[in-house]
Amino acid sequence: MMAALAARAEQAPGDSTGMTLAEAAAAIRSRAITPTQLVQACLARIDIYNPKLNAFITVLRDQALAQAAELEREQSAGKLRSPLHGIPIALKDNID
Repeated sequence: MMAALAARAEQAPGDSTGMTLAEAAAAIRSRAITPTQLVQACLARIDIYNPKLNAFITVLRDQALAQAAELEREQSAGKLRSPLHGIPIALKDNID
């Protein structure tokens, strides 16, 4: 709990990557943020931290942005696929 609070305190103003899942989903539903903006923020964090952490072997940047654009069009039309519409995910390589 304390680590999560500390991480949020270090978050830059307007940085959407520090939102909880519930906050991000609510922001997409209310159109306060778009799926593309959220994906771009996550990709920017990967660019910053992955050289040190080496947490990602493969980042599908173009595919993520293309899918986010599609989800953004659906968001604009008022069509949300699920409560997790537009939320980026990462899969750990230990999943078979």
